[in-house]
Amino acid sequence: MTEEFNPYAAPTTEVLPGNANARSIRLENMRAESNAKAMGVFFLFGSMLALLAMFKQANVLGKELEVLHLPRASAALILPFIAGVGLCCLRRWGWGLAVVYHGFVAVINLTDLPRSIVMLLIGTIVLRFLLHRKTLRVFAKDYAGLVAATPELRSPVASWGWGMAVLCGLIAAVLAFFM
Repeated sequence: MTEEFNPYAAPTTEVLPGNANARSIRLENMRAESNAKAMGVFFLFGSMLALLAMFKQANVLGKELEVLHLPRASAALILPFIAGVGLCCLRRWGWGLAVVYHGFVAVINLTDLPRSIVMLLIGTIVLRFLLHRKTLRVFAKDYAGLVAATPELRSPVASWGWGMAVLCGLIAAVLAFFM
């Protein structure tokens, strides 16, 4: 008996023989993947908040401050923004830039320790996440091939990402209101 085409049947996909375990590897690392994307959004929000704060500081203290601190301010704004884009897209260069940036920020915070203990703790938490075993697996060279082999899997939004987005939005609203 010949098999007829049924247009109302559920769609089926075949797993390629070379990537038979790609789905299981992605499911195993899905939480780290979603946390990495949320960390990228956190970096993007942080750079935008730093931009708002820089404009506020320039308005309050005068334009001389903007000219004196332009290289430091541009590094503090551009580097986390680029790292955030890379982390959101799960690119290895975004991970590397984020590690270098937070390592540099940790050294700066160590020199200004009594006032920067909170920033040092936040930076340590971010570095711990970026250097974790599962995060390193997500940013491995072969993981992009696994993502391409399993397009039906989407990483969910990290649970802490929504809270951070709301908090950053509130801070941005307060800064914009008092600007």
